[in-house]
Amino acid sequence: MSDEQAVGFVGSFHVAHIGLQHRAGLRAGDVLLVLGGAGRTGSAAIQVGKALGATVIATARSKDKAQFCEAQGADLVVDLDDPSTASAIDELTGGHGVDVVYDTVGGEAYTKATTVLASPGARVLLVGFASGSPASPDGQDLLLRDYSVIGTLSSFRNDTERSGTLEALSAMLAAGQIDPPVSSVHAFKDVPDAMARRATDALGQTVVKVASPEHT
Repeated sequence: MSDEQAVGFVGSFHVAHIGLQHRAGLRAGDVLLVLGGAGRTGSAAIQVGKALGATVIATARSKDKAQFCEAQGADLVVDLDDPSTASAIDELTGGHGVDVVYDTVGGEAYTKATTVLASPGARVLLVGFASGSPASPDGQDLLLRDYSVIGTLSSFRNDTERSGTLEALSAMLAAGQIDPPVSSVHAFKDVPDAMARRATDALGQTVVKVASPEHT
């Protein structure tokens, strides 16, 4: 990897692998729904999900973000606010629904994602809340439809999980199955502008260089 790719690798691909492999037990043939697929962690989850053999659906709200998700390997890109989304997922999965949700968005997106879960046995990974509102799991819905909601942070992994993730991601890199996407690189003085653009047009990973190589 380049330095720019490596700088955010732990915070994106490690989180994705810990969640998908160790927490959700994603298996080849499963259907994975990634909420916020164009973001740094979401795009990592698309790539890792495909490497693990899943059919991957991603959510995006613009044409550029949808195309970016497709470039990461998503089999289908949807907008949860579109009334046709449920039928599109139904058609792709043959009526089975989604086995695993990787939620980086929270709020309303989480609630809408639970309506397309396979039942029983689906798993929902809570990774973040880019919407500004955390997910609000409904205990009665969990009980009656028999799915699980799991918090996911790589900082809680044990030594066995850490070693397994390092080995798995190294193998995926060597095989060309994953390729961390860096959308832009900025000088430190441009951080305010970079953050402003990131807030509205987040694609993959944005990198800030604190100093130029000749000054490090």
